[in-house]
Amino acid sequence: MNQTSAWLLVLPFVFLAAACRFPEPNKPRWDHLVVVLLENHSADEVRSLPYLSALRAAGREFTASYGTARPSQPNYLALFSGSTQGVTDDNSHDLNAANLETRLTDAGLRLVSWAQSLPSRGFRGDAAPYVRKHNPAASFTNVSGDSIRPLTELPTDFSQLPEVSFLIPDLNHDMHDDTPADSDSWLQSALSGYVSWALAHQSLLVLTFDEPDTSAGVEVATAPVLTIFVGQGVPPSTSTQPINNYTVLKYILDGFGLAPLGLDASQPVLDDGR
Repeated sequence: MNQTSAWLLVLPFVFLAAACRFPEPNKPRWDHLVVVLLENHSADEVRSLPYLSALRAAGREFTASYGTARPSQPNYLALFSGSTQGVTDDNSHDLNAANLETRLTDAGLRLVSWAQSLPSRGFRGDAAPYVRKHNPAASFTNVSGDSIRPLTELPTDFSQLPEVSFLIPDLNHDMHDDTPADSDSWLQSALSGYVSWALAHQSLLVLTFDEPDTSAGVEVATAPVLTIFVGQGVPPSTSTQPINNYTVLKYILDGFGLAPLGLDASQPVLDDGR
C-alpha cells in the first residue's frame, strides 16, 4: 500500500476524532455566566422599566417564559437542581441532592452564589433583608460554604468570576418588598458594569423572575415572566419558544457539556439566537 492510499484510509477517522473533540458550532459555550432571579411580577408589569427595557433592547427576550410553581422557593430549587425537591413552601429546608454547584464542581468548574446582605461566607440562616429561601445554594448541605458568599465579595475584575454565578438581591432590591422602579435602578448599578464587559468577553447575563404576582389570582402557567439573555453574540431579538426554569438549567449544563440533573433532561434545547 502506498502512502497516499494509507492516508485515504486514515482520513475518515481523523474527521471522526475532530467531530468528537470539538463542540457543535451552535452549542452555547460561555466563559462566564451570571444568573439573576427577581420576584413576583409578570413580564407585562416590568418590561417597560428603564433598565430592564435597555436589557431587552440589548439581548434576547423570551416572551413565553413561565414559572414552575408557587410560592417562590420551589422555582429557585428547580432552576438550581432540576427539581423542586418536594418543597411546596418558603420554609427552610436542608436538602442533599445533586445540583448545579455539585455538577460543576465534579467537572472541575466553579459556581458561587453572591447574595446581597448575606452576613458572612457560608451563612445558611436568615438575616433580613437577606432570606435563605431566595438563595438556593444555601438550602443544599452538599454545596460548599465557600460557594455561598456576600455580594460585597463579587470581584470587580470580572475575569476572576467563576464559570457560573448566581447574583441574589435581598428583599429590598428583588422587587419583593421594594417598588419595581427602585429595584430597576439598583439593578442598573449592580449589573451594568458586568453587562458591558460580558458583551466583549464571551460571557452572558441571564435575568429572570420566579413567578408572576399570584396574589391577584394569576396562575403561574398562564402569565409569562420576563426572561432576558444578554451576552456576546446574542442578537437583539425576541423568542416565542416556551421555556421555564428547567429549560434554563438545561441550557447552562449543556453549555459546559454536563449531564442533566432532573426534569431538565426532558426539555428542548433553548435557542439563544446565536
